[in-house]
Amino acid sequence: MSQNGLKLSLVKKVNPITLLLLALLVVLGTLPFAKIGGFDFVAYMDRVTIEDADAGRFRYINDHVQEGLTPENAAWAFSTMQFSPEPLLGDIYRRFSWHPLTWLSLLADSTFWKMDPGGFHLTNLGLHLMSTVLCYLVAMRLTRSKFVAFCTAALFCVHPLQSNVVGWVSARPALLGGFFFFLSMLMYLRFGDIQRGQPGRKLYFLLSVLACLCAVLSKTSNLILPLLFVLTDWRFHRKGFDRDKVFKLGELLKRQLADKWAYLAMSVAIVVVASPFRFIHRQPMAEDFNYGNFFTGVFSHFGSYLEHIVYPVNLLPLYLPFPAAKLGYLHFAIGLLCFFVISGTVWSMRRTKPQLVFGWIWFLICLLPVAGIGNVRFSFTIDYELYAALFGLFFSVTSIAFRWGASSTSKSWGVFAVFVILIAACGIGSFVKVGGWKDTASQIAQIRARSKIGADFYEQWLLPRQGAVGNLAEVKEQKELLQKAVDLKSSGNTAEAITAFLALREKDPKDPRLAHVLGQLYEATDPEKAAQYFTFACDLTDNNDATYLHDAALFFLNQRNAAKATEFYNLANGASNKTPEMQKLLETLEREIMNLSQ
Repeated sequence: MSQNGLKLSLVKKVNPITLLLLALLVVLGTLPFAKIGGFDFVAYMDRVTIEDADAGRFRYINDHVQEGLTPENAAWAFSTMQFSPEPLLGDIYRRFSWHPLTWLSLLADSTFWKMDPGGFHLTNLGLHLMSTVLCYLVAMRLTRSKFVAFCTAALFCVHPLQSNVVGWVSARPALLGGFFFFLSMLMYLRFGDIQRGQPGRKLYFLLSVLACLCAVLSKTSNLILPLLFVLTDWRFHRKGFDRDKVFKLGELLKRQLADKWAYLAMSVAIVVVASPFRFIHRQPMAEDFNYGNFFTGVFSHFGSYLEHIVYPVNLLPLYLPFPAAKLGYLHFAIGLLCFFVISGTVWSMRRTKPQLVFGWIWFLICLLPVAGIGNVRFSFTIDYELYAALFGLFFSVTSIAFRWGASSTSKSWGVFAVFVILIAACGIGSFVKVGGWKDTASQIAQIRARSKIGADFYEQWLLPRQGAVGNLAEVKEQKELLQKAVDLKSSGNTAEAITAFLALREKDPKDPRLAHVLGQLYEATDPEKAAQYFTFACDLTDNNDATYLHDAALFFLNQRNAAKATEFYNLANGASNKTPEMQKLLETLEREIMNLSQ
C-alpha cells in the first residue's frame, strides 16, 4: 500500500506545465553544448591517461577503459586509486582518489561508443541535462515557485562555467557526482516533508542514502552532503530548529542524529576506504607548505571563483600550474574583503531574507572540500569544483528577486524578463566558451589568449611527453613491433633493427627512447645521423633527462668534439633526475672532456 500511495503522490506532482518547463530546460541546455558531439579528446587529461614509466612521460591510453565494461575491469574500478585528471602530479598523487562509479561510467561509455570521443562528450551532456532537471525539482521543493525554480535551473544549466564541465571528459566526477548529489537532495527533501508513520517516508530516506552513497562514490568531495541536509533543516525549521523558540543543543543533536546516522556511517566508511590521503596529499609542493601561504591561497581562489561566476570571461579550459599565475597579495585582499563583506551583509539580512543566508552557506559548504586545493606557489583555480555550489547562489538570487517582484504583476514579469535576458547571455557565452574543448589546438589557442607563458609551458613541456594516440589494438601492435626491434638489436642485426626502429618512430615521433636507440645504432656506421638522433632524444625530453644527455655527451666525446661534449655535459649536470650512479658517470665524463680539451 505504501508503494502504491507513493506512486500516486508522484503522479499528482507531474502536471503539463511542469513537463513543459522541464522540456524547455532540456532544450535550453542542449543548444549551447550540442556541438560537443563532434569534439575530439584534448591532449591534456581527457585521454584518461596512464603513466608510461619507462619513458618518463604520459600516454593517452588506459587499457581498462579501452577494453570496456568487463567483470575484470569493473573489479579494477573499485580497487584503483588512480585519479585520471592529474597525470602531471605522478602516482603519489593520482593513487589517492577513489571514485569507482566514475570509472564504471567511462567503461560503459567505451563499451557503448567504441572509444568515439563524441560519445563520451554526449554522455557528459546527458548527465548535465538530468542534473538540470533535478535542480528544477529541488528548487520547486524549496520554494513552490515555478518562476524561481525555472530561472535557478536555467542559470545553473547554461552558465559559462559549465562549459568547462560539460566539454571536458575528465570532469566526469563532477557531472556524475552532481547528478547523484541533486537526486539525494531531492529525496531528502521529500523524506522531510512526509510525517512519521505516513506511507513512503522510509522509502524516500533509503533512496536519499543510496543516492548520497553514489554521489560520494562518483566524487569524494560530496561527503559534505549531510551538512547541506542540516542546512535545509535549519532553513525550514525542522528537526530541532524551532522557529519561535531557541532550540536546545542536546535536543537538536538528538533529532539530527536520528535522521543523519546512516549518512554519517556511510561517510566514515568511505573515508576509511578512500584514505584520508585523498585530501592531505593534494599539495604537489608540500615541502613549501605553511599556514600563511595556505590562508592566502584559500582566499585568493575564493576571489577567483566569485570573479568567474559574476564575470565569466577569463576562463581557462584547464587548470595547469602556469608559471605566470602566481598568487598575489592583491588577489588575497580582494578575496578576503569579498568574503567578509558578503558574509556580513547576508547575516544582517538573516531575518528578512533567509534565502540569502541559505544560498551563501550552501556555496561555502560546497567549497569546503577544495578550500585547500590552492597550491602554495601557483594558482590551481578549478572551476568544475563549483558545479553544485552554483545552485545555492542562483537559488538565493532568484528567490529574492521574485519575492521583490511579487508585489505586483508588472514587477513579477519585469523580473522574469531580466532573467530571460541573463539566461540568453549566459547561453551565448557557454556556446563560445565550450569551443575551448574542441581539440588540442583550440585549447592551446584559448590559453595563449590569456597567458603566453602558460601556453608555451603547455606546448613545450607537456605535449612532448605525451605518447601516440590510438586504440587498444594499435597499442598492442606497437608493443609487439617494439619487442621485435629490441630483439633484432640484441642479436646484432643492426640494419634490420634500424629499419624496425625507424618504422616505430614514424608512428610515435615524440618518443625519446626511439631516437636514443637510433643514435646508438647509427653510432658505428653513420656518425652524422647518430649525432642527429642523440640530439633529437635530448630535445624530446626538454633537455632534462640525465641519461640521454650523458649518452649524447659521450658520443660527441668519442667523436673528439669537445665543444658539443661540454654542452651536453653541462645540461646533464644540471638535470633534475640525476642518480648517484649517474653522478659518478658524469664525473668520469668531465675528466675525459678536460683531457680532450687539453
